[in-house]
Order: sequence, then structure tokens, then C-alpha cells
Amino acid sequence: MNKQHYRSLLAAVAIATLVAGLSFTTGGLDATDQQAVAMIETTEPVYDRWADPVLQPPTAVGETVLFAVQAGIAGLIFTHYLQRLTEADQSETDASDA
Repeated sequence: MNKQHYRSLLAAVAIATLVAGLSFTTGGLDATDQQAVAMIETTEPVYDRWADPVLQPPTAVGETVLFAVQAGIAGLIFTHYLQRLTEADQSETDASDA
């Protein structure tokens, strides 16, 4: 791996850490989910879910950690494709200069 790959990896880890830290300090990420459930229960009391969650985190902290991991993975994917686009642009520029 070159320095650019390490910088990208470090940036993704920093973003995931920032998201996790902010979500711990703001009181979690489940407030909108609870509001949506409350609204559905008041407007449609006989509502029955058509799909159940695959994994139900045992605590709010577990949910936050899973969200941070998801954000980190998305950051890595985004960084990878952004880096590929940059390298493709550089190779096209180098080919036109030759």
C-alpha cells in the first residue's frame, strides 16, 4: 500500500470515530425511529409489520456502534472509488502529455 491508501484508510477511520463520538454525545440515533413507531401506532393501531429486523441490537449503544461501523464501511467504499477516479484522471492527463 502506498501513502495515499494509508491516508484514505485513516480518513475513513476518523470519520467513523467522529460519527460514533457524536452519536454518543447527542443521546443516540434512535429518536426518529421511536417517533415513527409512535406515529404509526396512533394513526393505524392495527398495523402489522411485513418485515422483521434481521438483527436487533440489545442496547442503544450496540445500535450506535453498528451505525458507526456502517458509516466507516461506506467511507471506505466512497474513498476507494474517489481514489480510482482520481487515478484514472491522472493517467489520462499523463497519456495526453506524452
